[in-house]
Amino acid sequence: MITVLGIDEIAVGKGHKYWHIISSLEGPKGPEVLYVGESRKEEDLKPFWEWFGIERAGRITHG
Repeated sequence: MITVLGIDEIAVGKGHKYWHIISSLEGPKGPEVLYVGESRKEEDLKPFWEWFGIERAGRITHG
């Protein structure tokens, strides 16, 4: 069960192009990358949350 997520962004190439990376920091397989998407805006995380699901999101530790 995934209970801790990490969200980070990285600059790609020259200019202001970014990708975001969402990782499980603790889970049954240990740390692992779950999702990589373009941009760094909050709205660009929507596909991840739709895939991850509301039930699993409810288990994430808030800190």
